[in-house]
Amino acid sequence: MERIGIIGYGRFGQTLAQLLQQDFAVSVFDVNQINLPKPLQAVSLEELACLETIFLAVPIRAFADIVQQLAPLLTARHSVIDVCSVKVYPVQIMQQYLPSNVDIIATHPLFGPDSVQQESLKWVLHSVRDQYQRFDAWQTYFKKRCWQTISMTPEEHDQYAARTQAITHFIGRSLKASGAAASPIDTLGYQKLLQVMEQTCHDSVDLFHDLIQYNPYAKVALEEFLQVAEDLVKKSF
Repeated sequence: MERIGIIGYGRFGQTLAQLLQQDFAVSVFDVNQINLPKPLQAVSLEELACLETIFLAVPIRAFADIVQQLAPLLTARHSVIDVCSVKVYPVQIMQQYLPSNVDIIATHPLFGPDSVQQESLKWVLHSVRDQYQRFDAWQTYFKKRCWQTISMTPEEHDQYAARTQAITHFIGRSLKASGAAASPIDTLGYQKLLQVMEQTCHDSVDLFHDLIQYNPYAKVALEEFLQVAEDLVKKSF
């Protein structure tokens, strides 16, 4: 069984390990001390860097630091795969710091720890470097697992995500901050808003901030959204 590595064992790193351990032996490195369930194997960063395929499942704000730590440990024939929720920024970092003989695959799993049980998981995939022709193999593996794959450039992804992901998380956080809660007269629409609030606020506030700060299109999308909201309020009074 091929052994692959995962850097980061937070909420999504754990989910990723559970998904991949069905078909791979999985080694994990995390900056914090971790207790792993069998058959996962905890290793040092140096040990993990010996593996051909390495997934990066770290917080976006920690991404540049871990890539710079990993880069000098890599030799050749490696494939590094990120799972960040934004794409332009991590691709720029990997291209800047990873050796030119290291392949890069940019991905965004369109699910999380709270939605991994849904029937058909979706992944955005983009081949950045493919010297060893592994991109097609991973695409084939995802399809074998009945995971839907969406081909999209990092720029296209972040343009969409600025309006789908950043605004959704903004609405959820805004509802939470305003004290939104269930009532005896909840409509179906309001119940769905509460579900959005619960799902988005289950993620860390750091993720919320990173989705906005590291997506180059998010600030404009949110400003436009707020302007429309302000205009609607003015027209209502």
